[in-house]
Amino acid sequence: MMFPKIPILLISGPVGVGKSTVGRQVAEILEAKRIPHTFVDFDQIRYTYPRPANDPWGNQLGLENLRAIWRNCSRSGSLNLILSYVVEESLFIKSLLKVIPEGDVFTVQLTASLESLNSRLTAREEGSALEWHLNRSVELKSILARSTTPRDHLIDTDSRAAIDIADEIFNVVKWRLQ
Repeated sequence: MMFPKIPILLISGPVGVGKSTVGRQVAEILEAKRIPHTFVDFDQIRYTYPRPANDPWGNQLGLENLRAIWRNCSRSGSLNLILSYVVEESLFIKSLLKVIPEGDVFTVQLTASLESLNSRLTAREEGSALEWHLNRSVELKSILARSTTPRDHLIDTDSRAAIDIADEIFNVVKWRLQ
């Protein structure tokens, strides 16, 4: 028996670009349209201290946590997954599909100017965290611009409201309705 694929919207982009904010907006659109879904900010389920030496970013822990979250949410009726996370290479998507093998990943990469990223980060971060995020945004902007970086759809977020970006994303993803 063949089961339908699970749409996995993967929202990527550098720190400060609005991945989590846009993900929440997409989730609100789906809820308003009564489309069963789950939204997970991957950073939140992978963040722990200490991390194993062989998993410095906590990705393996996050993927195992995601497996459990998706199992529970799909049992409750969820049919679509929205995931926000910085995706630097296709290896993450391969690992994600090992955790949710019936998934069909659609990657949206959000982008913004360094000026916008710096402004957003300065508004939300403080102290050493601010410095780290500012440096990381420059590094990620370069990494994510590579042609090998996974992306099915690219959206510039400069001067755009999160709800408008979410509307665009809603219209390009093939959501599972039942």
